[in-house]
Amino acid sequence: MEIAIRKHRRNLSYEDAATLAEFWVLALCTEKQRERFLLHALYDFSYKEVGRICGCSKGAVEKSIKSVKKIFKNFGKGVYVRHFKMAIR
Repeated sequence: MEIAIRKHRRNLSYEDAATLAEFWVLALCTEKQRERFLLHALYDFSYKEVGRICGCSKGAVEKSIKSVKKIFKNFGKGVYVRHFKMAIR
C-alpha cells in the first residue's frame, strides 16, 4: 500500500497499514467509547473496573465496547473505506 501525504510518498508495511486502520477506526468512535475500549483492551481492566474508573455502569461499558467492535467489524467490511480513502489523500 502506498499513500501520499503532502507530496511525500511512503510504502507502508502490512503492520503500518494495520496500525493506520486501527487509528482511523478509533477516530470514528466517541471519546467515551475510545476510553472504555482502550482501558479494557490495552490495560486488561474488567468491564466492572472500567465502569468504576469512568464513573459509569458495567452495562454502559459493555455497550461502548460492543459499539467499538461493531465499528471495527464494519471497517473491515469496507463500510468506512470511503472516509478512510478521503482522509489519506
